[in-house]
Amino acid sequence: MSQSTLNNGAIQRRSQLSHQQLAAYGVGSVASAMFNTVPALVLLFFMTQTLGVSPAWAGAAMLLPKLWDVITDPLMGYISDRTQSRWGRRRPWMLLGAFTMPLAFSMVFSVPDYDTWQSRFAWVMGWYMLAATCFTVYVVPYVSMPAEMTNNYHERTKILSWRMAFVVIGIMVGGGLAPLLIAEGGGGRDGHALMASVLGGVMFVVMLFTFFATANLPRREWQPSQSAGWQALKIALRNRPFKVLMLAYMLMMVGGNCLMATVPFYVAHILEREGELVTALFLCHLVPSLLSIPLWNRWSQRVGKHRGLMVGVAIYALGCAALFFTGDAPSVAVILVIITLMGTGMGAIQLYPFAMMPDVIALDRRQSGLNREGLFTGVWIANEKVGIASGAFLAALVLELFGFVEGGGTQAADALQGVQMAIGLAPALLLFLSMAILTAYSLDRELLRITKSKQALEPN
Repeated sequence: MSQSTLNNGAIQRRSQLSHQQLAAYGVGSVASAMFNTVPALVLLFFMTQTLGVSPAWAGAAMLLPKLWDVITDPLMGYISDRTQSRWGRRRPWMLLGAFTMPLAFSMVFSVPDYDTWQSRFAWVMGWYMLAATCFTVYVVPYVSMPAEMTNNYHERTKILSWRMAFVVIGIMVGGGLAPLLIAEGGGGRDGHALMASVLGGVMFVVMLFTFFATANLPRREWQPSQSAGWQALKIALRNRPFKVLMLAYMLMMVGGNCLMATVPFYVAHILEREGELVTALFLCHLVPSLLSIPLWNRWSQRVGKHRGLMVGVAIYALGCAALFFTGDAPSVAVILVIITLMGTGMGAIQLYPFAMMPDVIALDRRQSGLNREGLFTGVWIANEKVGIASGAFLAALVLELFGFVEGGGTQAADALQGVQMAIGLAPALLLFLSMAILTAYSLDRELLRITKSKQALEPN
């Protein structure tokens, strides 16, 4: 397929994208997954145990930069929609993000030895806000690309299955290496600084490679006569399938990242093990997630993305509940089994929402005739980021409420109960709530019926 403008109204019947093109696009998610995963996993623990910041204030340092993204992400989508260059609408911004985000990320964990916790708090929050802004410049244009690469219902799932496979790889690289690099650097400030500099370098290489690798992907050009400006944002928020999917996905992100932010606390204070077990838990969680994505992709062609997502969320929610009911002296082997089973559900959560979002954008394109993938994507990414940060903030509030004391050391029984709540019961309730909201999503059934009807009419 060439870079020529795609037909906005037609639904392509057969795959047009090669495996090389799919991989060229998907690899960029390694960097975005690392940026989302590493702070979600270690930043709350770093601020409370190493920098001496209380859990509530540490959670605020993670949440406030993401609230800023609510402004910058839709704005970046609007800008990338209207950009005109020989590199296309998206790629110039991806290049800028590649040269700025990794440096800002490394500075988040390179905290000077200030005398007061307020100064340490301000350093982390300031650099994290800048890093999040630079990440927006890269990720919003990047995630906008699938909606303009094809009009095919199943091919959008295929694109996103490749992308989410690389997301899982990025989570494995970031979440798996971060604890090991911290330990290699001696822990504390030095260990976290080493971790951030190494992983920042990896992200820079991946982002720069993605800029060059996506040069020949299909794309739509901006149509000046059809631009609706900020009015498109209002239309996006009035789009019922988009709102339902966005709200349900936010709850999934809050629940999943509440669990993730609590993992280091759970390993240290409930399992009473070293940080290397965090890496083992990540691998047991993410390898099944990666392996299950092709199966979820295939299953969606039979039952649809909506039903597949409901099943995946149910698996993950039940796993969270099981973590809570294992009590305060669980067997490590039992925890590893639960985490492994949860990984299969995570595969669905990683794949389906991002595969369903281009369906919603395609519906808007058919109704309006406008190419505004960036605006929808900007709102979506802002929603995802707020969900991720809110999960860490929720974990921090639960720990604070149950009396968890910053600075390390032995914790009271109530504080340990708070760790169990944050890793198990709170995420489970949020995930079950997201399932209830997803029952209002009807677009997938309509698209699946249309696609099957078209396939039935095709000659054998």
